[in-house]
Amino acid sequence: MAVLLLRLSGPMQSWGDSSRFVRRTTRTEPTKSGVVGMLASALGRSREDALDDLAQLEFGVRADQPGSLMVDFQTERPSEGRGKSMPLSYRYYLADAKFLVALAGPHDQLEAIDHALRNPRWPLYLGRRSCPPDVAPSMGVTDRYRDVREALAAEPWIASKKFRQTHRGLAELEVSCDAREGDPAESQTDHPVSFSGAGRTYASRGVYRFRVPLTQLSGEGAVGTASGEKRESTLPQGGYTLYISRLPLNTARRDAARLLASPYRMHAAVENAFPPGATRDCDEGRILWRVDSYGQHGGTWLYIVSPDRPDFSHIAEQCGWPSAAPGETKDYSPVLDALEPGQVWRFRLKANPARKVAVDKGRRGNPKVVGTIQGHVTVAQQLEWLEDRAARNGFEIAGEPDGSSSVVVSQRHAEKFRRNDSQVTIDTAVFDGALIVKNPQLMRQALCHGMGRAKGFGCGLLTIMPVG
Repeated sequence: MAVLLLRLSGPMQSWGDSSRFVRRTTRTEPTKSGVVGMLASALGRSREDALDDLAQLEFGVRADQPGSLMVDFQTERPSEGRGKSMPLSYRYYLADAKFLVALAGPHDQLEAIDHALRNPRWPLYLGRRSCPPDVAPSMGVTDRYRDVREALAAEPWIASKKFRQTHRGLAELEVSCDAREGDPAESQTDHPVSFSGAGRTYASRGVYRFRVPLTQLSGEGAVGTASGEKRESTLPQGGYTLYISRLPLNTARRDAARLLASPYRMHAAVENAFPPGATRDCDEGRILWRVDSYGQHGGTWLYIVSPDRPDFSHIAEQCGWPSAAPGETKDYSPVLDALEPGQVWRFRLKANPARKVAVDKGRRGNPKVVGTIQGHVTVAQQLEWLEDRAARNGFEIAGEPDGSSSVVVSQRHAEKFRRNDSQVTIDTAVFDGALIVKNPQLMRQALCHGMGRAKGFGCGLLTIMPVG
């Protein structure tokens, strides 16, 4: 089970579920039928296509910025100025609203929807065609939450700065989601059955409502934290401290060359740096590693981020200098807690830039290609992948004074190695450049949980250092 997060933001939104004749009302939050319609539009489905797979996704929405109700008085007349006028109508909209929507379901299905929302087949709109979104809706797929309720009770507040300033007394946000057995629920007729041109059909669903304190949201203290109060650590409190470690490797030693030749062997060596009962993956972070080579004078280093302190002794004895350079480990919390919006950091990331094929664009039309993972191999593709992931992970790439990107892409390889009885190939690249922090909480997640695929094979570890 995974969760897809959507940011529904625009100058106007309208989410009707019972509009009739001349009075076209809107609910105060997005309807399930309206959101499913947007997903179907992104996927390129026609009105006659089935909706069961989309309608069965668990649905929830949080009103981060409720907006204000606006009424539009409309009339229609024949284009030639003759004939009978159409009835007057009243159309209701939500102005300047922002909602956080969560959808839970199979990871592969949500990944396909995420891709479609970023590359929609048909235009996207917020309830009505006259209401386009002002930002790309998809915020990405995450495995951090068990369901939509947990996601909506933890994700950062997405209201605008102006709204926060003018609503400093706001203490809670309202959440509405699909009801479960035993929940006190109200009935709402917005479960889509068919969007057919012969007649749209909707069923009733139970809706459960609850409220979330703002102080509970990730990255949010009390509403007044922007007033200059010291920000506390926003990492989940699970009793762990995250560590960052490094160990120099002696590439002249045979065992070092053997480990460096196979990410699978290095993965095993890193795993053996932790006892069987050690924490390998938790809310605070997971084990991530990367090997950096700085040339003849800079040497080769193994970097590890982990919830528990590693024991490098076996790696140092086989591949390093056990007496002269046994490695070092530091508490990572000071760096994580220092992140603030607008900061500029130098960064390095070794990644596996890849995508899941949603549509076969080959000339021969091979249906087996759809759903497979393919690596990005050109520099342009890899940079586009990085910029897309940066937006999802709370930062943006800083530009140079001449307007060009600060990122340098190097060490682009197709790494091949044996894993059990099969050969594995992953396309990797190293990105060096400067970034600007936009969302500290999302960036902490990226630093602690990694970015992209192949994390077990030395990809995904993002590290930063001060500029200068």
